[in-house]
Amino acid sequence: MASVNAKKTLRLDPLGTGDKADVMEITPLGAGGEVGRSCCVLRFRGKMIMFDCGVHPAYSGLASLPFFDPVDLDEVDILLATHFHLDHAAALPYLMEKTNFNPKARVFMTHPTKAIYKTLMSDFVRVSHHSADDNLYSEADVLRTMPRIESIDYHQEVSVDGIRFWAYNAGHVLGAAMFMVEIAGVRVLYTGDFSREEDRHLKSAEVPPTRPDVLIVESTYGVQVHEPRRVREARFTQRVASVVRRGGRVLMPVFALGRAQELLLILDEFWEANPDIQDVPIYYASALAKRCMSVYQTYINMMNDAVRRRYDVGNPFAFKYVSSLRSIDDLDDRNPCVVMASPGMLQSGLSRALFERWCPDKRSGLILSGYSVEGTLAKHVLTEPQSITRMDGKEVPLRCSVDYITFSAHSDFLQTSSFIDACQPGNIVLVHGSSEEMSRLRMALDQRYNRGPPERRIALFTPKNSHTVALAFRGATIAKAIGVLPKHAPADGTRVSGVMVRKDFTHTLMAPDDLQRYTRLGLSHIRQRLVLPLAVPMGELARELAKLFENVVASSRSGVGSGVDCLGGASGSGGGGGSGWDEAKPAGTLGGVSPSGPPAVNRIVVVSAVTLMEERDTGGHKVVMSWQADNSTDMVADAIAALVLRAAVAGGIGVGGGRPPGAPAPLAIEAPNTPVPGSAPRPLVSPAPSKTSEPPAVAGVKRTVDGTPVSALAPNGKGSSPAESTAGSGQALVKAEALPILDPPIPPGVTADASIPAVASAAAAATAVAMTSAATPGPCSPAPPAHVHGGAPHLLDDDFVDAALAVTRRLLSARFGPIQLSRRRPTVSRLVVDLHAVTVDHATGRVACVSAVVRERVRLALRRIQAAVLPIPDYYCPCCADCIPDDGAGGGGGAASKVEAGVKREPPPGEMLNGPGDAAKTAIATGDRG
Repeated sequence: MASVNAKKTLRLDPLGTGDKADVMEITPLGAGGEVGRSCCVLRFRGKMIMFDCGVHPAYSGLASLPFFDPVDLDEVDILLATHFHLDHAAALPYLMEKTNFNPKARVFMTHPTKAIYKTLMSDFVRVSHHSADDNLYSEADVLRTMPRIESIDYHQEVSVDGIRFWAYNAGHVLGAAMFMVEIAGVRVLYTGDFSREEDRHLKSAEVPPTRPDVLIVESTYGVQVHEPRRVREARFTQRVASVVRRGGRVLMPVFALGRAQELLLILDEFWEANPDIQDVPIYYASALAKRCMSVYQTYINMMNDAVRRRYDVGNPFAFKYVSSLRSIDDLDDRNPCVVMASPGMLQSGLSRALFERWCPDKRSGLILSGYSVEGTLAKHVLTEPQSITRMDGKEVPLRCSVDYITFSAHSDFLQTSSFIDACQPGNIVLVHGSSEEMSRLRMALDQRYNRGPPERRIALFTPKNSHTVALAFRGATIAKAIGVLPKHAPADGTRVSGVMVRKDFTHTLMAPDDLQRYTRLGLSHIRQRLVLPLAVPMGELARELAKLFENVVASSRSGVGSGVDCLGGASGSGGGGGSGWDEAKPAGTLGGVSPSGPPAVNRIVVVSAVTLMEERDTGGHKVVMSWQADNSTDMVADAIAALVLRAAVAGGIGVGGGRPPGAPAPLAIEAPNTPVPGSAPRPLVSPAPSKTSEPPAVAGVKRTVDGTPVSALAPNGKGSSPAESTAGSGQALVKAEALPILDPPIPPGVTADASIPAVASAAAAATAVAMTSAATPGPCSPAPPAHVHGGAPHLLDDDFVDAALAVTRRLLSARFGPIQLSRRRPTVSRLVVDLHAVTVDHATGRVACVSAVVRERVRLALRRIQAAVLPIPDYYCPCCADCIPDDGAGGGGGAASKVEAGVKREPPPGEMLNGPGDAAKTAIATGDRG
């Protein structure tokens, strides 16, 4: 069932998972309860996404890597890096080159991030060469990762194996991005490091216009609130000026890229406004920043309006009072100066060397402008120790001034809470913060959002590293509708049909003709063609098909059709097929007889889908069946093929059929002596018949469709009773064996009437006399000719009946197990079903068993097998009345006794059913042939 709304989308219920809830798992691998080595994994609907992959700045070597053990890295589908800082991207080369990371996984980052990533990682390799054990990877490993990294723009939507994602500006550094990921309609926003405050050169972070179901947000500053930007800048510049004016040297540890450019813009502007300190040099000791400055100039349009306006006049990053410092040997620090050097947490490098050199001087000053991670020297200095340990192990006093003026572009509590208000997520997962700050932030957010109305409450999570957050989502599947809905808004519950195209987790219902227009799929029509042997006239085949299907149209050579209804009669509109037979010939019902003969049918169309054409070649008659393949039409074609093949096996359909001249012979069936699989072998020689119960075989014996031996008397033979006359007319079938007699089937349209005892008595009398005549044939009696219908033998030959019996036994053995044969009665089989003995008489169709359930199972199986193996019974023949020869005696035949097959003939007015001859006529009319 599909319900439709006015936006032409379908809400399908159920489809795919239906009402089953899907569980999303979020596992931090380095951002749970700590600030360093940001890394997080999301798993949902069989997809795995990794956000960031950084190292911890306080550790080196393998200890700095994220905790990869809880996940199978071979299952990662995509990796999204938010920005180029070491704690977010420095472990990426190790992940891609040194682990079992999925070689087909795709890695994405923005254009500025990728441009700076290569230079930054190469510099990280260079400064990490402390020992061979600490080298996570080489520069060659970095170069090998570059071709696998793909660049994207902000707001560019990308789809990878059912995962849709796009990026928003995060405002942290140049190129920093927040990623919105959508899987199966569930949206997750991963912020990374973001800032909602616009600074000197960067825009503030964007607020996504769409509501995420899950928000994974940083908690670096917890509940802390930053100073206003103008106050912070004033404190910073005044502190720098006071140090240099007292003759000291200012050291500012900074990241090579990010906050360094912001501080340089502030200092260059302040030096321009204060001539008294313009003789104090400002050094930026970072060759890396100098190499990456071209990236800032290239992506100037990704910065704020102030920088872009200045860029129209000149390069805003071509500083007037700032010069580059290549190494510590080029620095003249005998006089006051300002030096910005990396790394930003005094772990090593030039900033560490200068700090160890200047910290004993009380005139100098250290200004920390960014967040300091636990375990680093910068974090230790904020505790005001009396001394520090140099990298060579010696202790030196700490006398210089230490100031912490944060210019970190991380979100504080006010920015985070306002961002949550704008996004309105249903679930929040806090990452990238110390455990204390995360706990404080969670309590503050819980107090803010979960003390009001229930509809505004938000689920809050603060997982530790390697701990998984499981979120359950249950939602209906939405499908877009293209070309299958009316222009106006349909009512709810409207049924629509079309082709459902599923790509990953999205569904689209469209008209078949729109496939090539909206998808890469093509619409192919498969035309099936099957050649079958034709054993009956096409007219008879059409009559039988009309019994199975409601829409059958037969046509002659000229192509004029006639509708055939389900009863086999002609109708003017049945099946939408024309108005009659060929106009040059008289019209008539299919299978019937007209004065000029039946029309020459050579084409049949069944249910307006399957076409049968008659063909003749050197191999005989054939029928070519063609149809356009689909589920329903294939089933119709299978049914037609079964009917045609069954006619080919039997040599005709019913009695009125028969092979056309030149038609192929009936299909061969295995010899009757073929043993049944899993059963006792059948004796090749039948045992001698019993004198009392099994009379000797009679010359000229044929068999009925139920396998009972019969013999046809001469058409003009006269019996000693009316019943014998009836048998002599060729309509009564003579029993040749003393086996139980199968009650004759009742033809269609005739009901068993207990009020007419003459019918039953006449049938019994005819059977008894016929058995006597067959048991004692005259010494000079000629072999009776076979009864002929339309040129085909009326009775089945012995070979066919024996083959049909063998096939029936094999099918029963395949269904119920091994079969034992009866030596005294060849038509009896014995088997065991569910520990119950079962006896099956193939001649009578009777099944004997103590268990009624087992008996019914075997009986139904036998009926279905015989219906498939044996041809249509003779009493369906429409021409029996015309085929009855006039014997001229006993009132058993002649023109006066011709009756319509399958219809009980009522006596004319004034005539009574008193004599045995009249009773015999009635027996013939009802199809009772013993």
